Amino acid sequence: MVRDYENGSLKKIYRGQPLEDYFSPCYPYFLTIDPKLFYKSGLLLSRGCKYQCEFCAPHEKKVRFIKHEQAVELIRRVAQAQKHPFGIKPTILLQDDNIFSDPDRARNLFKAMIPMKVHWIGNSSIDIAFDEEALRLAKESGCVLLFIGFESIYPRTLPKTSVGHMTKAEDYLRPIREMRSYGIKVMGAFILGLDHCTHN
Repeated sequence: MVRDYENGSLKKIYRGQPLEDYFSPCYPYFLTIDPKLFYKSGLLLSRGCKYQCEFCAPHEKKVRFIKHEQAVELIRRVAQAQKHPFGIKPTILLQDDNIFSDPDRARNLFKAMIPMKVHWIGNSSIDIAFDEEALRLAKESGCVLLFIGFESIYPRTLPKTSVGHMTKAEDYLRPIREMRSYGIKVMGAFILGLDHCTHN
């Protein structure tokens, strides 16, 4: 499309098919970018979320991931670019819609990040709080904060997609306490103003 624009021959419609391995074609280019830029913008290691909640932003029908070795190398480069002379750990922002879309993949990523000695922040579904191994590895890999979509303070009318047994607001307390027990802070996201949300 860019070439057509440059040649003055833009078509009215362009149709593309999503690539399963969407990142490999541009991975070599990413290796030429100053990694300090990713420290500011964050890294996107996957597209989409395993839960297709109609009220949420991601609408990819299928979660697609960049290759594990590519993800590890990008994080390593950002970590090395941000080494502080006094040993202060850099904080990396992982922009994935849900870092826990594939639990096995997430655990392997956390293991690979442990030697890098970084801090990181990411988005996750709340089911990570019910996986002790994943929480432990997340903490050991440097996770300091997770952005969690709680969706609603009225779970009966807007059920949790990721954890079906959460039926009341108090059910949120256990996973929050669990994450905080590992030293991981929780930032919650809620939806307000739906038709059934009243003051009664």
